[in-house]
Order: sequence, then C-alpha cells, then structure tokens
Amino acid sequence: MRSCFAPPLLSIVGIACGAAAGALNTAFITNCGESCPDDPLLWALGCSITFPVIGHLLRKKTRHTVANTMLVAAALAATVLLPALSMYAYGLHEKYWRLHGKQVYPDIEYSLMVISEEPLPTLGIAEAERCVINNDLRCGENPQAISAVCQSGFVSLPRRHWSSFKRLPNEDLQGPAPANGDRKYYLNDLCQQQATSVSQP
Repeated sequence: MRSCFAPPLLSIVGIACGAAAGALNTAFITNCGESCPDDPLLWALGCSITFPVIGHLLRKKTRHTVANTMLVAAALAATVLLPALSMYAYGLHEKYWRLHGKQVYPDIEYSLMVISEEPLPTLGIAEAERCVINNDLRCGENPQAISAVCQSGFVSLPRRHWSSFKRLPNEDLQGPAPANGDRKYYLNDLCQQQATSVSQP
C-alpha cells in the first residue's frame, strides 16, 4: 500500500474506534452534565491523530503492504476497544444487572422511596440506586441516621448523606412532595416538611 494512503485509513479507523470507546466509557454515567456529549468527540479526535502517528512508527519496521497496514490498524483498534469493552462489561454488571435485578418496593413500614444522586462507596450504594426509607423518622429527636432498604441491601443512612437522596413521590406511599415550582425534594427535607404539615391547621 502506498504510504500516502495509510495515514488517512488509520485516521478513519481511529475516528471510528475513538467514538466507540468514548460512547462505551460514558454509557453508565448519568450525571455528567454537558461534558458527556463531548467525550466521544474527544476520543475520536485523539485517536484520529494518534493512530496515524503510531501506525507510521510501526510501519517503518515492516513492508508497506495492505496486509501489514490492516494488521497495524487492527492492533491499534484492539488496544483502544478492548479496555473500553471491559469497562462497559463491568459497568453493565455493577450498575445495571446488580441494581435492576433486585428492585425495592415501598410498604407500610418502609413507605418512602428515594434515589441516590451520587455513589456512596462507604455505604455500598451506587449512583441511581433506589432505597425505601423507614417511616420511623423522629425529627424532634434530631436523628443522626435512618434505616433504609436499598437495592444493594439493608443500610443505615447517616444524616450527612441525606442530601444525596432525592425523593421519588410517584413511587412511594407518602403522597406527593409539597408543590414549590420545579424544586427537587431530598431526604434531608423530610423533617422540614413534617414541621410544616404539623404547623398547618
């Protein structure tokens, strides 16, 4: 293969592999903001540059044939895609099958449904994990923890982490959250809501 055709070919392969790797790496990121859509583009841009450069260095030691060029392209593609596929498989197991395979439902004792908005490794709770909260929330006693049954199992949620859990009023038995525009209500708002409901005639 002529040398002038190899760099464009490797660049095209790099763009395809980079876009695929970027998409796989962000497949299970739910709260990445505006950076998520750019990740595949950045990967594609980086691979479109590095593939021809590395390919040129590798091809200097081999004959410039179509077979050798395709072999170099396949090796570079595998170097990028195999780790991305491995991370995707890990995320599929940890963040999808593990959570969605075990659902939690509210009942009379645990009637409040919440969802975590960030991972809490110390509690073994993943991002976007659902939990049902124990009804026995005695706000007057200033509780420092509350019992919960999450998709990963039974946990005691320390008060410092309550702001990480958003209410899902359409899925629990407590009724809708107080109407206040588009405001999100979190677990740490419960005591304030209880105080408001008690003060109302």
